[in-house]
Amino acid sequence: MEMARPNKDADELDPKMGLTELVEFLRKGTPEVRTPQKREVLLDSIFAFCCGCIKDALRKPQKKSKEALASVWETFTEVAKNVEWNDPFHDRLICLLLWTKEFDVLRRSLRPQETKTDSEWQCEHLLGVMQNSWEELVFATHDTLAKQCNLASFAATALAIGTHDWVGITALWYLGEALETSDEKTMRLAPVTIIWIRTAGPKLLTFSMLEKKWRNQEINEKVVIDVAWIQIPGKLAQEGGVTYHGFSLKRWMFWKSRFEKLAQDEDEEVRVWATDTVEYMTEFDSMLGYNLADEAKEESESPNVLRDKIENVKPSKNIDKIHENDNGKQKLDDRNCK
Repeated sequence: MEMARPNKDADELDPKMGLTELVEFLRKGTPEVRTPQKREVLLDSIFAFCCGCIKDALRKPQKKSKEALASVWETFTEVAKNVEWNDPFHDRLICLLLWTKEFDVLRRSLRPQETKTDSEWQCEHLLGVMQNSWEELVFATHDTLAKQCNLASFAATALAIGTHDWVGITALWYLGEALETSDEKTMRLAPVTIIWIRTAGPKLLTFSMLEKKWRNQEINEKVVIDVAWIQIPGKLAQEGGVTYHGFSLKRWMFWKSRFEKLAQDEDEEVRVWATDTVEYMTEFDSMLGYNLADEAKEESESPNVLRDKIENVKPSKNIDKIHENDNGKQKLDDRNCK
């Protein structure tokens, strides 16, 4: 599929933009994508690129195929960073991501003669794109909290609905950075941490129960991400007795203890959002019939039994509690993420 030539001087969203031009446009942080009309143009642009990209990827060598799919993922992350975290547009973006993945599967089944490589959608080389997006925000010299909230909403939703389990690596890295390194960082990154837990809490607990971990592998020919290093617990977690390199119940409970500590903070706002987060995590715990706070996990149950229980977990009845406190005052979400 032929894409339009990038125009670096473009300051207005154009449906004929090429992928490179579209990504550059989004990186400018332009408010253009906040209007419904511009978002429709944006979706059309992504849709057209995804269709052409997948068709072309099936006919290309593995290297080119990987590059094309990485470009698709980069486009989704750039769009997500520029749309407010609680905007319903994120749902449409997730639907388009799912459609793109399924379209790839369908094309391969209908046109096996065109397929030169295996599908790359489940390969962790796409982690490189996601990880780079997060590191650019977390380690930026300017305030990027709003964009972190936006990207967390998209990534956590993608993880929660099972689009890509490898997003759990990024979730583990972010929670480690936010909760396992220093009190100052915990306070600064708390709004984003809560979005991860509120949106993908059951999935994160699933990984913790099953002690999910990933092995090192090459992400692409130029960049190798040390997945094993990412999963090592932070200093505070290690001091708290967390030794397993990956998700674990002990690590989940350490995160919870961090919020329990903040629930006793002198600042009322901090107490409110920290208490809400503890309640969310406790609700997820209780869904499994365990009192994880007392470490009362039954030794007789196999991982398969635990998996069955987790898969039958229903959404929390208190899923909207974090939006308002008792007197109706808007709390953490809108105040700290905007």
